[in-house]
Amino acid sequence: MRISPGKRITVRLVATLGLAYVLSQFLRSSNAVLAPELAADLDLLPDSLGVLTGAYFFAFALVQIPVGILLDRYGSRWVVAVMLGFAVAGCLVFADAENLRDLIIGRALMGLGCASILMGALLVYARWFPTERFATFTAIQLAIGNTGILLATSPLAAAVEGFGWRSSIGAVGLYALIIAGLILLLIKDAPPDHPVHSRPPESLAQSLKGVGAILRSRELWPLLPLLCTGYASVASISALWGGPYLADVHGLAIQERGTVLLAMAVGSIVGSMAFAPLDRAFRTRKKVVLWGAAINIVAFVMLALVDGPPLIMVGVLFVSLSAGVGYMAVLTAHARVIYPEHLVGRGMTVANMGNMMGVATLQSVTGAVIALSAGTGNQPGEGDYRLVFALLAVVLIIATLCYLKARDIPPGREQEMPARRIYSAAETATSSRSRSGK
Repeated sequence: MRISPGKRITVRLVATLGLAYVLSQFLRSSNAVLAPELAADLDLLPDSLGVLTGAYFFAFALVQIPVGILLDRYGSRWVVAVMLGFAVAGCLVFADAENLRDLIIGRALMGLGCASILMGALLVYARWFPTERFATFTAIQLAIGNTGILLATSPLAAAVEGFGWRSSIGAVGLYALIIAGLILLLIKDAPPDHPVHSRPPESLAQSLKGVGAILRSRELWPLLPLLCTGYASVASISALWGGPYLADVHGLAIQERGTVLLAMAVGSIVGSMAFAPLDRAFRTRKKVVLWGAAINIVAFVMLALVDGPPLIMVGVLFVSLSAGVGYMAVLTAHARVIYPEHLVGRGMTVANMGNMMGVATLQSVTGAVIALSAGTGNQPGEGDYRLVFALLAVVLIIATLCYLKARDIPPGREQEMPARRIYSAAETATSSRSRSGK
């Protein structure tokens, strides 16, 4: 069957940007499998593993506001492709590391290199497709990218067993280089008739004022706690403590751990696609987010309270966490519709900064909690991990209570947002001053 030009462009955009996000999800999740091997090879303690894994997310989060300004000013194509060079460098440094410092530098460079991938993709979708379809394309992007989480489980475990963790991560650096080239060749930032092509460029001062306007938006504030902790709470398991927990408490070897984490990765893909149409089906974004958050809260509470759970129960709860966090696609759409088109890049990266900073903070905090609970040099036990699950449950409950104060913005009613009207008026005034030369 012949594919129309419009469909060909859609497939090209989604496939290329999705493959880039696979890299980001793989790198952020890989330590769940690598952690026991890194600890054994380089004599790392649990708190060191928490800091190491968090380094990716701290670097990722710290550059989000500059990334937002660059995306709005220069578009996704060049920003994402150029920044991927840091990911290539990070993989090479990590693969050659001889101590914790080198590992941290490598992880930080990986985070810097991947910092624009998701937001760059969402900006492209925001400019190419209608607003009411944004949650769907966000979910598709997450689902494709979540295959990176899948690859960071059993396949990575097999690669580590066959070739070692250094060669495996080095090969990922080559993949990052190839993806950067594909983005330059295949991605266009916006359709030819999009207003971005005729909009006068902002000055640096105007760009920073746009960030300030976003941060002052009271519509965003109730969303921020859940943006900071929703994905972060689950990533604390899928990207870090899931592997060590399965090794320390259930005695699973690397391939067995990889199989459980593989099931968790499949759950994340299914969850992203399952949540994608729900905001349009039920004409509400807020309730869909609350349903998803409730699933994760229940799973964390059960992991914290059940003494000696069988492995099958742990697997089901882990998969429930990864599938339930699919609500983040709808929460991201909720945050996106607060802003008009000219602030989308900055708006989404401000939200994503909170998201990644939450991951980095929770991973470092949970590492410190396990180290303190188990005692220096001791192998963590079930009680230590249950304390972490309880902490994550409490954090997520507090964030969800804050989200209850958010205004629901059903699909198709975005223009009713007072903040969008204020921003749009400001954009008109800015454009008028630019045309008059003032």
